[in-house]
Amino acid sequence: MSHKLMSAEAPLLLSSTVSLAENSTGNSNSQQLQPEHRQGMWIDSINWLVTGSGGTLSGIAATGTALPGLVAVKMSLGRMEISHKFIPLWSYCTDLQFITQSLFSQSDYPSDPAEPHQQYAMMRWKLPKPLYVPAGMQLTTDVARGADGCGGEISITTSYVGRFANVNDPPPKSITVRYVSAWTSNWDTASVTTQQSGELDLVNPFLVPLQVQRFTGRLLQTNQAGVTGETFAINAILPSTAMQLTMKDSYGNNIVRDFTFFGEVFDTLRRAWTFHKTLLAKERYYVFLQDIPAQVIAHVAIIGERKEMLS
Repeated sequence: MSHKLMSAEAPLLLSSTVSLAENSTGNSNSQQLQPEHRQGMWIDSINWLVTGSGGTLSGIAATGTALPGLVAVKMSLGRMEISHKFIPLWSYCTDLQFITQSLFSQSDYPSDPAEPHQQYAMMRWKLPKPLYVPAGMQLTTDVARGADGCGGEISITTSYVGRFANVNDPPPKSITVRYVSAWTSNWDTASVTTQQSGELDLVNPFLVPLQVQRFTGRLLQTNQAGVTGETFAINAILPSTAMQLTMKDSYGNNIVRDFTFFGEVFDTLRRAWTFHKTLLAKERYYVFLQDIPAQVIAHVAIIGERKEMLS
């Protein structure tokens, strides 16, 4: 059967799944995430489904909405970076479920009676402006999982949702490319007085302005031992009554002047703060944390966009 290029903007959905054991990395299948005949495409959103099974990931005590905090993603469009390093998945976007909706029971998986429970989390990164992927260029998604102590296996399904580019339209000369820059605090068994981000964390590394659109802030609580009942779980009560933060820009100007509860900066539902600001080349933000609870890790990120020339 013959195939021909789409001459109109037909809908498009491409998906690829990677399964990771502890302390491993993987790559989403580039062939599965690329249109047939390598035709250009417009991506409106990037979706993730994260599932965990086996080890302590299967117990009711584990919290599925924390799974995107256990895996990290690094993305690029050809030579153009979308993230500068592996960044926790939940720093990119928001959840598509309530915090209590995170567990499939055996009745949901009758074909696998040996697996009584399976955790899941759904995320969607709705792009404010569609991302144009030129014909022959790949939008790559690499995934990684650290030594989290939970055992079992975590599967990450990445989906690109959009439409084929019209082959009769000339490709744009410039495109808007998203960018995520993030900082992860250090983990400690005891409460820590203070921590702060560094110069290479929440930064615009480019020679062109970065239009920052929001901050995201998430908390991951773990004893790093994978013990049932004490496994990874997002702190469901935000703001934390202990952890507070301030924030400054490259020049010492206050973004958050006084120490403020974490959850009052990043709202409870979205774990985000809408923030419209132009970050010039090499400018950055600094986050200062105090009264960090034991066994809690903070993930803070900035999400923005910049212009890139194609020709």
